Amino acid sequence: MEIREVSYGSSDDLSDFLQVAADVYRSDPIWVPEMLTGAVMRGIQPRQRLRAVLVIEGTRATARAAFFPAESGTVGQIGFFEAVHPAAGKAVLARCEERLRQLGMERILAPKVDSTSLGLLAAGFRLPQTILTNHNPAFYKDIFLETGYRVEQTLYSYLFNRRTARLLRRSVPNVQVRSLNLERLDAEIRIFHALQMAIFAESPDYAARSLEDDRSLVAGLRPYLDPDLVLIAEDMTGKPIGLLVCLPDMYQKLQGHSVDRARIISVGALPGQQNRGVGVALVTRLVDTLLAKGYNTVEASWIQAYNKRPQNLAKRFLGTKGREFILLGKNLA
Repeated sequence: MEIREVSYGSSDDLSDFLQVAADVYRSDPIWVPEMLTGAVMRGIQPRQRLRAVLVIEGTRATARAAFFPAESGTVGQIGFFEAVHPAAGKAVLARCEERLRQLGMERILAPKVDSTSLGLLAAGFRLPQTILTNHNPAFYKDIFLETGYRVEQTLYSYLFNRRTARLLRRSVPNVQVRSLNLERLDAEIRIFHALQMAIFAESPDYAARSLEDDRSLVAGLRPYLDPDLVLIAEDMTGKPIGLLVCLPDMYQKLQGHSVDRARIISVGALPGQQNRGVGVALVTRLVDTLLAKGYNTVEASWIQAYNKRPQNLAKRFLGTKGREFILLGKNLA
């Protein structure tokens, strides 16, 4: 077993890196190939270079992972973890931990790349993989637990469908909702950035992003964006007070199906505005739009187990729990 460290840029050959996942999911009808989704490239973009570890057995890579030291602080991250078998998975984690320790990290969160890519799938394995959603075999959890990781957060997705949507109509006074204006996209990105920073700053799993990071993120998602599904809530003076970002599930299109599914990747209101019904106004507008455009289901994720406000909002709109994800941590003593 050979362990090899590599550094990838956005234009480098990722064949060995991608091949590991292709081998893991060769017989899995749910998985959407990374070469189609561009998931790896999204992860490289904010950091320019991806520092990765490969386990090589014979002529093939059998495990991979990438390690990310904190830009400030001592909590590093491990992401893009894949392993054909447990021994290779444990070996690749050990090398990533060693490198993060050498870089001054004292703790690790895994699997995590950024706020759009985190968590290990722990339940709901039969549900379809939706856009930007992680998917993995069940045995990955044991690899992490057996190498000293502990579950630090549990996150859920909630599922909504057309059958219950007719019960969702709500009226919210003094809150107006508008869709994304592509003709002034840079100004809209600035609003999105400011809202994200203010809404999620206190969330323990939120990785702060610069304005340039968010510009790059939107550029990467631009082919998937439907401006009617990206919503900004304002008070009656026009001040932005909340946002909702929903993406059509283009994974369906990549697999040759028509798109009738969507995924909410972010929803929230500014501190001090949560009790005004901002979330209700945003979701009501979204549901009306999804119904008009012929969508049948929508998934909202990730919702932290301790965060009751969005769970209550999901239940109010007759959502049911879908997938369960876990974020694991380990101290580097």
